[in-house]
Amino acid sequence: MNRSTGAHSVIDIKLAIAAPPSMDVVAFLQGLSSHWPNGHIRNYTMGSLEVLCLEAFVALQSSSPQEVKMSLRVLSGQAHFHAIQEVLLGNADGMMIVLDMEPSQRNVSMQILWQTTQALRRQGREIHQIPIVLLYHRADLASAETLTEWDQLLEWERNQIPRFLSNSSQVDHAPPMIEALLQRVLDIPRLAIQSP
Repeated sequence: MNRSTGAHSVIDIKLAIAAPPSMDVVAFLQGLSSHWPNGHIRNYTMGSLEVLCLEAFVALQSSSPQEVKMSLRVLSGQAHFHAIQEVLLGNADGMMIVLDMEPSQRNVSMQILWQTTQALRRQGREIHQIPIVLLYHRADLASAETLTEWDQLLEWERNQIPRFLSNSSQVDHAPPMIEALLQRVLDIPRLAIQSP
């Protein structure tokens, strides 16, 4: 993360998404890009996988309004992408972890958590050392008890991790979720931006 200099300062923030195959990441990014008129999606390849990147300028409303140039990257393809995932996570200032709440996908969601944790550790980072938000994808297909079990497993309340729910047809609150993640990145003391 860095700040450009000049009459108009913009903060560059790179975000990554760890998502299961059941999530339509293309539709997710397209929905987000329509929220920010200046947003555009580009794609490039890394090995045999396609990386999608949404770039947009986001104005955050806080005690001191700031403009952020956001780069949001996600892999499109199969779940076997350890080395490539590490490249994305290694350059990320924050990340969104998507867990599929459909009961038959529990093991896949656990695998997403494990792979993400291991990828970060191989780079000398712990999952609690990077700003994250959680998305419970297809939460309408899970019972209240199941959601509570995941909350307890992730200790999301104790760790004060923003958690969002989506239904099986759409992610209608994605922009607030991304803005919450951007704000967490900016609020982390070790990532504090110093004025030149």
